[in-house]
Amino acid sequence: PENVRWFAAQHGLADPDSPPRYFARLNDFTKRTLGLLMPFPEGGAGICFTRTGLLQLGQLLERAPYRHDVSQSWDPEHIDTGGCSYITGHNDDVVIRFCAQDAEVDPIDAYDEFGRLFG
Repeated sequence: PENVRWFAAQHGLADPDSPPRYFARLNDFTKRTLGLLMPFPEGGAGICFTRTGLLQLGQLLERAPYRHDVSQSWDPEHIDTGGCSYITGHNDDVVIRFCAQDAEVDPIDAYDEFGRLFG
């Protein structure tokens, strides 16, 4: 908890009125393998949201449909889900990515000046 509080304070995220943001270990699989800039959060390590970000995302998730017609694929032509939706085969990572993007909740760069990931 102390590290998360320190990180939030260092990045201006500790204030209740801070901008809608989240930080997490971002998976850059699509960038490394497909050349697409579509980082998604690794939910297993945890995802931290600002209060504003969590409220904005929560409102969108409450209305998000379940999409059983979208299959898990890394083919660039099939990655676009048409917006925030629960996608079969993705429990959190890709769903959070698309839904946070639609809710205008941006990830912050969690790497330090040495290229190390915070956490």
